Amino acid sequence: MLFRSVGTSHISKFSIPLNEGKASLLGVENLINLIQIIIQHPDIDKSKLNIDVVVDASCLGHLLRPNISIKNRVISNVINGIRADNLTILKLLPDATIRYGWGRGQKNPGDLLSKMFLTPGKIISSAFYREGPIEYLKQDPYQHVFLTVTKQGEQYTAP
Repeated sequence: MLFRSVGTSHISKFSIPLNEGKASLLGVENLINLIQIIIQHPDIDKSKLNIDVVVDASCLGHLLRPNISIKNRVISNVINGIRADNLTILKLLPDATIRYGWGRGQKNPGDLLSKMFLTPGKIISSAFYREGPIEYLKQDPYQHVFLTVTKQGEQYTAP
């Protein structure tokens, strides 16, 4: 049997996997709200929209493995919530492919939201914060895609 120590956040009483999972769940829920607005636009072809989700925590990649037994009820509920939200996205965009990929924290502008800065205005006005790194403009911005979700189901590759 393998036991691992899991650290806790400096600003939260929750474990890092739980913090990362909750942040991802909130992000996907916000994504659903954006999709509901975007697909109303007459010039948007819903059949051509695909979703890319970048995370910088490998623990989330492992928690999204199929057939994993998660004993922590809160983490299990978060992961089940992410999966349910993926299905909601596919109801809105039936032809979409949702890709979850891993990227380094330095390349994740969302990671700035969990940091403290003396000049936050300067940070949120930066091109990195507003547009992301230049890699986001590529077809495959990730170092590794670990989960692909389509109407046919999930395809998982360990991070």
